[in-house]
Amino acid sequence: TREIKEYNLGTSLKSYIDPMAYMRWASRIGFQLDKFYPKTLRKKFSWALGEQGD
Repeated sequence: TREIKEYNLGTSLKSYIDPMAYMRWASRIGFQLDKFYPKTLRKKFSWALGEQGD
């Protein structure tokens, strides 16, 4: 049988991946982080993503 692995991207973004690394990567290639990070995670990591709080 073929084994299929599924990964929860939200959990990975929230728990394991440094948001500042993604910020640097996105700014280097001109990628908009709002397409990658959901609104709730952008709010949680606003300190790292350079966004101002409401």
